[in-house]
Amino acid sequence: MQNMTVDDIIDGMVKITLNAQSLVDEAELLSKNKYHARAYTLSHIAREEISKLYILFKVGIEVIAGKKYDYKKLQKRFNNHKSKIQFFSIPYYIDGLNGKYVEGINKRKNESLYVGYEQSKFQSPSDAISEHVANRTIELAINTILKSHLQITKNNPQFKLNWI
Repeated sequence: MQNMTVDDIIDGMVKITLNAQSLVDEAELLSKNKYHARAYTLSHIAREEISKLYILFKVGIEVIAGKKYDYKKLQKRFNNHKSKIQFFSIPYYIDGLNGKYVEGINKRKNESLYVGYEQSKFQSPSDAISEHVANRTIELAINTILKSHLQITKNNPQFKLNWI
């Protein structure tokens, strides 16, 4: 991630968006087949993936301005789940709830994957994630992708999602 050009950043943004779209497509298939916990997981990961766009956008501005960016910090943010969750939790950050909200979202993601122990009993992912929660997260992921797509296509009209 060192010495990226604007073209590298745009290429990354396009690939991130397409990957997020694929994750949501797969989440919808899982949800339709009643695998709601895994549908939640993939739609959550799609939202984390889209968060990388905002990270890259900032780096793009620095590159255009001729400034050096901290590529080690960039790599760390790309791989840190809580950092990416913060990007889709901005309204909660403004309200001062960001820390607890991010922890709760990360906990829910883990509950969608692993058997846990809550309130003196074991809880499977299918117990932890309802159909409603899974479908709501899919909707949120789709909306985030579509909003990001609008921003990308302003400067790159050749880029088109499969959905549109």
